[in-house]
Amino acid sequence: MNITPISVMTRVSDRLSDQEIDYEFELYTKRQTLSAFNWALATISQVAPQIFSEPKRVTLQAGSVQKIDGCERVVSGTDIYVNGEYASTPDSMERLNPHLRRGRKCLSDDPEKYRVQYMSFAGDNTLNVYPPIPDDADVELDILCAFTPQAESDSAFVDVPTNVIPALEELMLYYLYDIDSESVPNRSRSATHWEVAMTLLGVGKNVPRRSSEV
Repeated sequence: MNITPISVMTRVSDRLSDQEIDYEFELYTKRQTLSAFNWALATISQVAPQIFSEPKRVTLQAGSVQKIDGCERVVSGTDIYVNGEYASTPDSMERLNPHLRRGRKCLSDDPEKYRVQYMSFAGDNTLNVYPPIPDDADVELDILCAFTPQAESDSAFVDVPTNVIPALEELMLYYLYDIDSESVPNRSRSATHWEVAMTLLGVGKNVPRRSSEV
């Protein structure tokens, strides 16, 4: 759903404690509230990367270390193709799966063909493949590639799923209250909005809070 930041910013400003209705952006300026909007989008991309992602088919290079150019973060990998033929389907490579970093088996049925035996993450957009891909093998991998949407102005259109907007607003409130974290009431409000946002995103309440200074 295409939305403009100002529509969300106005609702968030109205929800702030001590903010009079119809007098938005007095406690926090439009500039601060737009920063909260972009920060919230970046946070969603970090904690739930599948929300802002798109499928891609990439060609892997000879060798083991595979840096996926044009992809901010690899969320998962699905089908592998060797020399144009379907070769295997790796187990889920969900970014938050703690078992992933130990490698997942991705086997081909044909022993004569090059086959990927293990694949694991080496960074946000870097994979380790074993055994190393030989020079004469054309290997392609279908991936889910995450990105971070940002708004350059409060009138710019940003594509945000409708069901994510409530979490976006909660994260914006977290960010704005966290600006004045010396205030005990604001610290409490901020923590509550973070927990609500994580619950709405389906990632659980125990995700470490992200600093609003990031």
